[in-house]
Order: sequence, then C-alpha cells, then structure tokens
Amino acid sequence: MRIRARRDRISSLPDDIIGRILSFLPIKSAVQTSTLSKRWQYLWTFITNLNFEENLLNTRNPADIVRRVLRCCISKQINRFSLTVNGYVCDVCVNECSNELIRRNIHELRLEGPIIAHRIFTCKTLTSLDLKSNVILLDTEDIPIFDLPNLKKLRTHLVYPSSDLSEKLFSSCPVLEDLTIEGTVRTETIFNISCPLLKRLKIHLEAWDFEGLKYKFVISTPNLKYLELIDMFKAEYVVENLTSVVEAKMKMRQGAAAEVFGNLAAELLWAFGDLQSLSIDEDCLARVTNHGIINMMWKYLE
Repeated sequence: MRIRARRDRISSLPDDIIGRILSFLPIKSAVQTSTLSKRWQYLWTFITNLNFEENLLNTRNPADIVRRVLRCCISKQINRFSLTVNGYVCDVCVNECSNELIRRNIHELRLEGPIIAHRIFTCKTLTSLDLKSNVILLDTEDIPIFDLPNLKKLRTHLVYPSSDLSEKLFSSCPVLEDLTIEGTVRTETIFNISCPLLKRLKIHLEAWDFEGLKYKFVISTPNLKYLELIDMFKAEYVVENLTSVVEAKMKMRQGAAAEVFGNLAAELLWAFGDLQSLSIDEDCLARVTNHGIINMMWKYLE
C-alpha cells in the first residue's frame, strides 16, 4: 500500500498571504521559520507587524537590530510596530528607524522606554500612537513639530510637559477619538484639550508636591462618551460640552483634601448631562462631606 504524502497547502499560498500569517507571531518566531525549508527562507520578510520585546534585544544598541530587520522586510506597509527597551538607544538608529517606518506608511506604533523619536510626530499615516517614553521637554525650543492628521488613538506619557507642548500635541490630531494622558507634572501647566471628535478621555497624572503648584485642564469635547480621572487634588478643571458623557470614573490619589475634592466632584457632576454610570472609589466617597454632592452622586451610582 502506498502512502500519499500530505500536500503542504500553506507553502503553496502566495508570499504576501504567508507574510500576513507570520505577522501574528512574535518577531523571533517569524524569523525562525526561515529554517523550515528553502521555500520559507525569506518568507518572514513579508511580515507587516513587528513586535520587539526587551528579552530579544540583549545588546548595547537594540535599535541597530530593529534597523536591520526593517531593512530586510519587503512589505511596503507596516501595520503595527512595537518596541520596548530599558537601556540607551542610539539617536541615529532611532532616527533611521523612524524614517523607515514613515516610508512604510506605519499605522499603529507603540514605544516604551528612553526613546526620543521626534520624527514620528510628523507621520501622516499613523492612526494609533502609544508612547511610554520618558522624554523630558522643559524648554519651548525642544518641542518637536507635530502633524498627525489621521491619528485616532493617542496614549502619551508626559514628563514635566510645558503648556506649549501639550497644546501643540493635542491640536495636531484633528480626528482624535481616544486620548490617554499619563505622566508627571511639576510646573504650572495648562492642558488645553479641544477635540471635537473625542469619545474617550483618560487622565492619570502625578504632581510633585511643590508649594503653590497648580495645573489646569481646559476640556472642550462635545462628543465625549467616557471620562476617567485619576488625579492629584491640585488640578483645576474648566469643562465645556460634557453633556454627552454617559460613563465616568473618578479617583483621587492619597492626600486629596475633602473640601477640594468635593468642589471638583460638584463641578464635574454639574457638567454632565446624560450620565448613566459613575464609578468613585471608597476613599473619594469618604472625603465628600457635602451632602448635596452625595445626593447628586447617588443619582448616577449603579
């Protein structure tokens, strides 16, 4: 009896289709498929998603590995690129990688670590940008050019941002729908958030406890549906057009004064018009002593 050899249907697929399949694998696993056969030797170069983790980059200059992988890739478009590093990254390599991603029409980008990639802020094809890079920008001369006309989702980790930095960054994203602001504030900063299409807003900030430090949020988001605030008590909010919010979460960090939190809660609750769900942690409720505010909250609590 003859035993028929099973047909390798995956290998018979077009190169770009196999590249899309390999894009679901970690970059290391995708490259390892080059050892399967001569047919598979270069198929990994068709991948469109690149995910680099720290454990794969145990070198002095991980960006150099990323740069070489990008040069090998044949795909004209990179859908998603993710890079996490803990140590120093050569600025020249970062700039070359940024230019290559822009040339490949990158759509989704995630960077975590001490990476300064200012050139990526002018990428017109980006739709999602997730930054956890600890970049300190104190002087207005250091503020990069921002031009992100197609960006819909932004998560940014700001360290000591200036008012000019935050305003230029947010105003450069006219179609932004999802915004998360994280970081540390130590100067009197004004965050001007005027995004007509914004639907989700999360603010998670820490403030250095300097005497007299104040920072302000000016929020105008007529289509906002979800608002989450995890904040120190020194923030001031000037809110407009929050009547569309249907879900809100508020949490004050330890050290928030009851009176200050009560005033903030009242201001935000009055700004909401059609709120359906409100989540407030126990510490926040314990600090609220104004019964009028409590009665207002019970209307929204589930």
